[in-house]
Parts: sequence; structure tokens; C-alpha cells
Amino acid sequence: MATRRVCLIPDCGKPRHGHGYCLKHYSRWRRYGAPQAGRTPNGEPLRFIEQVALPYSGDDCLIWPYGRFADGRAQMNVGGRPRRASRVVCERAHGTPPDPAYHAAHSCGKGHLGCVNPHHLSWKTAKENGEDKVVHGTSNRGQKSPMAKLEVSQVLEIRALFGSVSQRKLAKLYGISHQHVTAIVRRECWEWV
Repeated sequence: MATRRVCLIPDCGKPRHGHGYCLKHYSRWRRYGAPQAGRTPNGEPLRFIEQVALPYSGDDCLIWPYGRFADGRAQMNVGGRPRRASRVVCERAHGTPPDPAYHAAHSCGKGHLGCVNPHHLSWKTAKENGEDKVVHGTSNRGQKSPMAKLEVSQVLEIRALFGSVSQRKLAKLYGISHQHVTAIVRRECWEWV
């Protein structure tokens, strides 16, 4: 009778999948180069916040060393639910937000890089945070948006041609709706151009 081949990681006990590891450890080995990498010990992110981030007095960004959301922002689990670490740091450094809809805004503009420096964080409304993103150059409005159909030069052309070329022809020429042409001309969209 053949013995069951199990993962090489002590106390794992799961069947081998590749290179002597179970599927979970094999995936970590492929992604991170080590079969036990990628796992943050319980309580470690909170310890980092309490012992490193909150006492930090430097002016440089303090980059989160743990997990990130897909957009690059620092992530941690609180009560089994994912939360933005910058929001947790802001709550501990500056108290609860005036309203739950407030954002933990970064004065450095590097929240997408995982900054959790408490001196860079403050509570701001969504509008104020959006205005900061424009100032920092991290806003994805206009042609930076993955949904954008136009570039700035095309918006300027539409405004210049409007009146001498029909709205429907402009829409067809640029591959947008005639309502979009109207919104561009009235500055209801692309208003900053």
C-alpha cells in the first residue's frame, strides 16, 4: 500500500500538488518565492500601527509593509473584515471622523503607494479629497480614466467646431453620443479643460 504524499511544510498534512508542496504553499512559493510567505501573523498590522506608525515623527511617507488592496492602498483586517489601514491610523491619530462618509485623505498624495504616516492624514469630505487628488496629479479624471473615450485635444476640437459642424456629425466623428457633445460644450463634463 502506497503512503500518501503530503506537503513538505511541517504540520500542513495536505496532499502534495507541486514541488513537494500543497496547492496553497505551492501558490505562495510561485508568487512570493517562499512557501510560507504572504501570510501576516495575527495582530502584526495593529502592532505596526501602535508601535511604529503612531509614534512616527518623520516628514517622509511611512509605507505600509503588509497587504494592499488592488489600487495599492494599505489593507488590514479588523474583526475579520478588510479595512484601509490609513483610515485606522487616522482614527487613532485624529479621532473618529465627523461623519462616516469622510475620507482619510493624504496630504502627500501617496495613499495609493501605501503611505500611513499619521502626519499626512486628515479627515476630509469626498469633494475635498477629490480636489487634493487633482493637485497631487493622482486623479483619474479625463483621459487618465480607463473609461475615457476622448483626449484633451479632442475635447478642445469639439468645442472649437461646435456651431460650424452639427452636433450629430461631431458625435459620429468622435464616437460619442450627441448628448456627450452637448455636455462637453456646456462644460458639464471636462469642465477643467
